[in-house]
Amino acid sequence: MVSKALVIVNEKGIDIASAQILVNAMSKYSSSVILKVKDREINAKSIISLMIAKIKSGAELTLECNGRDEEEALKEAADLIENGFVKE
Repeated sequence: MVSKALVIVNEKGIDIASAQILVNAMSKYSSSVILKVKDREINAKSIISLMIAKIKSGAELTLECNGRDEEEALKEAADLIENGFVKE
């Protein structure tokens, strides 16, 4: 398992558009991708889980990836979150 502490910089937090970007990006990985926010664990491959979580701008979280391609998943997810869900 690999993890990284992050802060949501997107001014809208994780809204429907950014959630869709994250889910689409993470769905190609076999590893689990979890966002830990306070005492909650949110599946980053589930649009419904991300919407229910209502993660706001400025929220601190830990991104955890576990599996065969965990390093790649962590890098891409972290890049998306750190860049406000704008693909470079």
